[in-house]
Amino acid sequence: MTKESGTLKETPEEERLGTHNRLLGVLTNVSEELDVPLYYEHDQLFNVVKCCVPKSVAVKSAILNAGYKVSGSHCNPRALKTDAPTQFLWDMCRYAAKQANVTAERHDEKAPGRKILSEPITSEVNFRLHPGASQQTKGDQMVRFQCNKGKNWGPRSKAWGSSNSTNAGFYVRPESEQKADDSGQ
Repeated sequence: MTKESGTLKETPEEERLGTHNRLLGVLTNVSEELDVPLYYEHDQLFNVVKCCVPKSVAVKSAILNAGYKVSGSHCNPRALKTDAPTQFLWDMCRYAAKQANVTAERHDEKAPGRKILSEPITSEVNFRLHPGASQQTKGDQMVRFQCNKGKNWGPRSKAWGSSNSTNAGFYVRPESEQKADDSGQ
């Protein structure tokens, strides 16, 4: 990936595509990703145990402080790719739930959150800020994900008229115009 992004960076200003910065951001994102097949959305993990969701930087810090690797993903801005075992991720959720006084009894009898919270925390979890938790290239102003440009950005809403209407495609004159034409003849 570094070869492609290097070539893209060296492109003269007048030859650049309109999506140059977007392409550069995606290539950089892909090059920074860990080589693991799946990703987690950390907010979904914490929602299972019905706990308030820590910021992404705090979750990344906890993973890094435990000695594991973590990165984002090019396909989802909320994604976390990590080599940490799932057991550690659930321990992280248990620890956050314990800090927020969320108990297993708060969940339904057969809810996954109840089962997860009923198990003990087996790993040491530390949410203290780790220097590697924020993106290394965050200061370079790259467009990593497409941003919403505003109210009229994106696909339009569907058409409201009916194509089966008897008057579809035809101009129907108002009755007042029809009466004026009839009286003038």
